[in-house]
Amino acid sequence: MDSLLDCLEHWAGEKPDATLFDFLDVKGNSREHYTFRQFYERALGLSMQLTQRAELEYGDRVLLVYPPGLELMVGFFACLEAGAIPVPVCAPMTKASKAAIGRIEHVAQDCGATIALTTSGYLRGICDAPDSPDGGARSSRFLRSARWLATDTITERCSHNGRRKSSPILFLQYTSGSTGDPKGVVVSHGNVIHNARATCPHPPVGVSWLPQYHDMGLIGHQLYMVVMGGSNHGFAPFDFLKRPALWLQTISRVRGTETTAPNFAYGYCLREDKVPDEALLGVDLSSLKMMATAAEPVDATTYLRFFERFEKYGLRRESYEAAYGLAENTLTVSRRGRRVLTVQKQRLQQRQLCIEKTSARNNNQVSVVSCGKPLQGMDVRIVDPESHHALGENAIGEIWIDGDSKCKGYWQRPELSQAIFHARIANESGNPGNYMRTGDLGFFHEGELYVCGRLKDIIIVHGVNYYPQDIEAIVAAEFPNIGPTGPVQTAAFSVDHDGQERLVVAVEVRPNSELVDPATVAKAIRSRYFIDPYQVLFVPPRAISTTTSGKVARGKTRERWMSGELEVLASYVHATPTGGNDSGLRGLFDRVREIYQLTGDEDVTFTDIGVDSLTLVELTLEIKDHFERRGLAELVSELDARFLQRLTVAELSFLLDVYDEGSEAPEAGLRDWLAARQQSDDAQELESMRADAQWQPPAEPADEATPTPQSILMTGATGFFGPFLLSSLLQRTRCAIEVMVRATDSDHGSARLVDALRRTERWTPEIEEEFHTRVRVVCGDLGTHRVGLSDAEWERVCEESDAIVHNAAQVNYVLSYEALRPYNIGGTRELMRLAATKRKKPFHLISSTFIHGWSARPVAAEHEFNEALEELDFGYSQSKCIQEHLVLNAARQGQPVRIYRPTLITASSRGIGSKDDIGVRLLAFMIKYGISVEALNQVSFLPADLVSDHIARIFALERATSNTFHVTTTKYYNMMDVTRSITEQFGYTFTYYPMERFIKEMNRLCKPDDLLYPLLVFFNRSHHKFKPMEPKRYDNRHYRAALAEAKPDVVEPDYRNTVAYIVKHMQREGLIPARDKPISNTGRLSTWAASRESPGVVDAI
Repeated sequence: MDSLLDCLEHWAGEKPDATLFDFLDVKGNSREHYTFRQFYERALGLSMQLTQRAELEYGDRVLLVYPPGLELMVGFFACLEAGAIPVPVCAPMTKASKAAIGRIEHVAQDCGATIALTTSGYLRGICDAPDSPDGGARSSRFLRSARWLATDTITERCSHNGRRKSSPILFLQYTSGSTGDPKGVVVSHGNVIHNARATCPHPPVGVSWLPQYHDMGLIGHQLYMVVMGGSNHGFAPFDFLKRPALWLQTISRVRGTETTAPNFAYGYCLREDKVPDEALLGVDLSSLKMMATAAEPVDATTYLRFFERFEKYGLRRESYEAAYGLAENTLTVSRRGRRVLTVQKQRLQQRQLCIEKTSARNNNQVSVVSCGKPLQGMDVRIVDPESHHALGENAIGEIWIDGDSKCKGYWQRPELSQAIFHARIANESGNPGNYMRTGDLGFFHEGELYVCGRLKDIIIVHGVNYYPQDIEAIVAAEFPNIGPTGPVQTAAFSVDHDGQERLVVAVEVRPNSELVDPATVAKAIRSRYFIDPYQVLFVPPRAISTTTSGKVARGKTRERWMSGELEVLASYVHATPTGGNDSGLRGLFDRVREIYQLTGDEDVTFTDIGVDSLTLVELTLEIKDHFERRGLAELVSELDARFLQRLTVAELSFLLDVYDEGSEAPEAGLRDWLAARQQSDDAQELESMRADAQWQPPAEPADEATPTPQSILMTGATGFFGPFLLSSLLQRTRCAIEVMVRATDSDHGSARLVDALRRTERWTPEIEEEFHTRVRVVCGDLGTHRVGLSDAEWERVCEESDAIVHNAAQVNYVLSYEALRPYNIGGTRELMRLAATKRKKPFHLISSTFIHGWSARPVAAEHEFNEALEELDFGYSQSKCIQEHLVLNAARQGQPVRIYRPTLITASSRGIGSKDDIGVRLLAFMIKYGISVEALNQVSFLPADLVSDHIARIFALERATSNTFHVTTTKYYNMMDVTRSITEQFGYTFTYYPMERFIKEMNRLCKPDDLLYPLLVFFNRSHHKFKPMEPKRYDNRHYRAALAEAKPDVVEPDYRNTVAYIVKHMQREGLIPARDKPISNTGRLSTWAASRESPGVVDAI
């Protein structure tokens, strides 16, 4: 077998039903799963679709930008089948730093990729993220201009291999190096096959939480399995941080044989607060054949302590090892290292080896862990880095490597590749080897390789590589005037501190001037690069060493500082916590204060001071746990995540001082403080809302509207509902449609629209023809003045548009009104100004029945608009209500408007939905845990394609009986009807609870990885409002009258079909466990079927 495609095809035939990949959630439950045959067929099917849709050509580079999961591997092998070259990269969060976004930008430019594969959820997040004021995700040229494809929406499978000629290049592995100068290692099929067979003599059962875009996670735990016919059980890195015991529990449960992780992970598992003994009950690690620590320098103390703790859980000494590898050699170089040597630290820094006979017990002694013997077929040498002479045993030099695992070089870097991958040993003229220079320092002792330092300047902390030039660039950008003259001279280098690699940054500053606080420099580095400097040094001009060519000599500067030769004017030192073993929130808070040099009185949030992400997660969880232990669980349950994250250092300090565990402070005090703050916030919010509802038309009167619109301006076409509405408007009208899209140019905007239509399966040949004939892109942004249009474009759109369909909205049940206000209110106001300029343009607003809030009135009438702003207690309902008030105030001044109020727009008749929908979140949770609620509240689910068809038909009516329509079901059913239908059609069973008990079960069962988790505070705060609303029904007489005139093919589907569409969506997205029972009646929309009449609603209407 010469390629990984051959290996996959072989194992798909040899062991088709054996597990290849299994991806777990934070609780260890399977979230995604593939057998060899399933994976092979899925990759083939996706490959065919990519070839057709993306027009992939042989040798094209394709970025794989995936969140944790198995879709990256599907995309990887689909690219191989199509003859393309996959390029895995880290998928930054939508609010990622400049460094994270910049790295993707540079990788794309370096490899020439124009296509990116990802998931639909990630695509929505990254493309719909608001513009970042500091140049984040939305400022990236690549993120705006690349062609993005969501592969999880392409579910076709194929068992026939119509493979193109595969590329000899397996993939490009971009080293976790400099943001500004990334290097793509060219990895071949032969490299991985050789490395896998040399590392794993038997089919492995792997367990891994490592990032899948990184060499150790991708190659060692994904590609090895394809080569060797093994299996891997993985989960997300963040889930490891939240619950590290899951790693060990999974090894025990699946009888894992292989697992690898960096040094920090083993130290993390030694923390009793992270992995308590109770979490290890029943854990058995005896199945392991290899548990390796690699990817960063191995700390001997951590290595030894981990074995001491986990030996009693079955970990065998022969299975626990240290290994050495790097991307340029595919992955592994040596393994099975178990010995620990003690050497003199000062001599080691001078590249001299002095081995002590005892264990390390003073500051001049350091322990180094063996990385074992080189793999079979590897030629590993120790070479003098200056003379290129080979060195003997116990001599320290640079590690050079040759063999079949050595990669070809760096992508399109011939000079650098020649220098790094084709080095020759000077004193061995008969040696034909072309060695790869690792830049790492090491020595051989008794045939085993020890890695003891680095020639390269890379700084590795917690397994992450940081390049000093990136850190130096941050200092230069943030503090351009700190230096004596010209560019800021900075040197970033690493030192060993307590067995851990740490960052030190030296900065030249002007003499005899008022200095910036070095802590400010440390904060800037933390905020921009997410690494905390151990020390920041301010040094005099010309103190930093340079080479003869004027470049910064970081190694020499390090040596001078460590020897005391470097003059230091001022310094910041990252404090080592001295808070003992205090656990809980108080202990964590004290450690944070000490580390970040806080007094506790700062009126800033923890995000403001640059606290790292792991600490923020711990703080958020500990705040909740602290007050629950204090007996204030009910009170603290009313606090949502936004409140906790908005707490300032001073506020948290105050709360801890007053409400520390064991104190006798009354609950009333905290309740009063929260009530006062809430009252103040509510008053300001209400004042802001009433002001936002006011409408002042343009000074110049507008001409009357065109009776029959010829041109529509539409917003919100790239979200979930937007593609359905756009396609329906193309079907039901003959209007030209200008679609406002966030995009760099019209081509980019058009590509976004096409991707959205394809994602929702609306891109038919008929729609494609109409799209190219009638759709035009307007590049704009609702959150900005004049929706981001230039003066000329604003004038043109005002002149040419005959009607506006405003569908765009930020839908979020957690964010406050203030957070949603710029987009939901500001954007609507700007569009209303456009509608009232030059010529009146009928304004069609897609609103929501949520504008009625928690009103318990028996009938919510279409003509009502919640004038008093009653029962509105969350940002989305508030913003939609004020949006309507603004539009209706304009209508009172002569502006023609129509308002459409759906309740819950659900999955289409083809099972295309959104996992962000509150209904999907709730039903997925209920199905997963088998619980339902005894509630009689009316449920109004309508499929997206039906809602869009109805709105488009009503839009086309010249006259209607009203300007407001409740797009809701007429037939009554409730959540018990929904879940009973799910049981009847799919076999999922439920236990039914009254509302109060249901909410208690929800809180007991719901975990951070559940879709419902972000809405827990919403339900906790609001569940008592559901009972009074049980008699409430939605009056939709005007909607029904409009439909009678518009004559749609389907007025209202049987609710059981609608439910089936939702379940079909959840199953295809892997949101619920699969069931063998077939779906009934899930083809096209059925005709209006009989259902129960809403009790009393007909008479009331």
